[in-house]
Amino acid sequence: AGRRLQRALFSWLRDNGFVQLDDSDPCIFYKDCADGERLLIGLYVDNLQIVHSVSLNADGRGPDGCAYNSLMDALSRDWEVVDEGPMEDLLGIEVQRNADGSITLHQAKYIARLVAEFLPDGPSNKVQRNTLPYSDAFLPRVNAALSQSACEYPDLVRPMQRRLGCLLYAATSTRCDIVYAVNQLCQCMHKPTPDVMREVDHLLAYLSRHAAVGLTYS
Repeated sequence: AGRRLQRALFSWLRDNGFVQLDDSDPCIFYKDCADGERLLIGLYVDNLQIVHSVSLNADGRGPDGCAYNSLMDALSRDWEVVDEGPMEDLLGIEVQRNADGSITLHQAKYIARLVAEFLPDGPSNKVQRNTLPYSDAFLPRVNAALSQSACEYPDLVRPMQRRLGCLLYAATSTRCDIVYAVNQLCQCMHKPTPDVMREVDHLLAYLSRHAAVGLTYS
């Protein structure tokens, strides 16, 4: 169903003058208008994120005759849509608008959910704000896990996979500071040990201490 909807939306956008970025991201469309106005649309299943170059009033409308108004009118005519206003979050990624006009993308709420699920007793007091995403024993623990000829702790495989799957989403979305640690831990996903699981808990605690860190775009 999602694929059929995507095909229909892609066709609709092209029919309305939008160009697809098929060389880099086929889910992004743009339209440059003769008066200098520009529209960009990101599409995820049935969610549209619209980036525009006009100022909107309290009713969410741009200046009379602008391309943004025409797009919204056409969407309302041909589809059942809800305008949720300025984007606050998307797929667990929050949008923070800063006073200097920049935008910060972070995952504080997503991280809070991970900590609540995987560290029900709270993050370790040993992991403070000046701590790295991994302990001093990180590499020896990873190497010891990889040196196993066979998985000695099969009961830890599924818990390890669940945690790393969640951490991978953070690492690839907004948290480039944990990419190295997550990459190393993923190599142990099929042969985890209690020490490696401690490193996962350390990483979760680190994220808890720095939950609002993100990517800022000027």
